[in-house]
Amino acid sequence: MKDAADDRCRTALFAAKNEDVVKETIQVQEVAPDRKITEPNKQARDAGLAGILWKLTDEV
Repeated sequence: MKDAADDRCRTALFAAKNEDVVKETIQVQEVAPDRKITEPNKQARDAGLAGILWKLTDEV
C-alpha cells in the first residue's frame, strides 16, 4: 500500500528537480499530483477567489 505522505513528497521533489521548473521556463502552469505539468484549473485562474485568498491571508 502506498503511503499518502510519500506520494505528496514525490510531487514536490519532481517540481524541485525538473529542469523546466528550476529554470522557471514554466510560468502559469501547475505540477499535478501525478507529477505532470498541466494548465491550472478554472478555480486556480479565478481572480475573485484570488482576491478572497489574499484578504484572508492578510488577516492571518
